[in-house]
Amino acid sequence: MADACDAIGNTGHMICVMNDVAEHARLAEMARAHLDCSSKSFMGTVASLDAAADVIAMVRSATRRSVAGTAECCLLHLINSTPPLTFNANPLKCLRTVAEAGEGCIVTSYMMLGATGPVTLAEALAQGYAECLAGLALTQLWRPGTPVIMGLFATQFSMRTMQPWFGVPLSQTVQLYCAALARHLGVPVRGDGGITSAFIDDSSAGYEGGRATTTALLAGCDFILHAVGWLESGRCVSLAKFDREAAAHSARRATAHRFW
Repeated sequence: MADACDAIGNTGHMICVMNDVAEHARLAEMARAHLDCSSKSFMGTVASLDAAADVIAMVRSATRRSVAGTAECCLLHLINSTPPLTFNANPLKCLRTVAEAGEGCIVTSYMMLGATGPVTLAEALAQGYAECLAGLALTQLWRPGTPVIMGLFATQFSMRTMQPWFGVPLSQTVQLYCAALARHLGVPVRGDGGITSAFIDDSSAGYEGGRATTTALLAGCDFILHAVGWLESGRCVSLAKFDREAAAHSARRATAHRFW
C-alpha cells in the first residue's frame, strides 16, 4: 500500500509483528519484505546492535551499494532519547553502529509532558533540544558527515489514564518550535503525521491527525513520520485511515505540483 502511493517516500520498518516467524529472524524477514515488495527507501531496525548491522549489510548487498561515502546512505534509523536527559545503552550503541556505517539517523527526543518532560512549553523545548544536540553531536564525532534528521516529539501525559495523548494542540506547538530550532542548526527536521489517540477512524481521528499533519507541513518539516494509518496511540494501523490519508497526501502533492 505504501509503495502504491506516490506521496509516500518511505515504507517504514516493523509494519506488523510476524508471529509465524521465529523471533530472532523477524527483523531480517521484515527487511526482506520491504526489499521484495517495494523499491522505495525504508527504516532500518534499532532493536539491537547486531540486528541494525545485519539489516544494513543486507540492504547494501541487495542494492549493490558500497560502504564508502555518506552519499550512499540506504536507510534511516529512529534513535529516541529516554527523557529526562538520557540515552539508554541500546539506542546509543545502535546510534554509533549506524553512524559509523554512514547510514541516516533520526535523533528524536520523545517526551511525555508532565511525566518524562516538563509541563511547560519553554522548559520542554530546552530539555528536548539538549537531548537532540547530544545525539546529533555524537553522530558527527563518530563519523563526520553522517546524515541526520532532528526530531522533537512531545505529547501530553494524562494522570487519569497514565497514558500519553496524541494529536493535542500543545504537541503541534512543540512541532513548530522544533522546526525553527532545527533550521537554526541547519539540519533537516522530522515532523509528526496523523497521530491520534482515537480508537477508530472517526471524526476525532480525522481532526487530531489532520491537525498534526497540517502543522508539520506548515512548519516545513523535511521528513514526516507516521504519515498514514496511525490509530489508537500508535498501537495499530487502520487500513481505512491509511487509504484516506494516503489519498489526501497524493491530492495535496498534485495540487502543489500545479502551483509550483
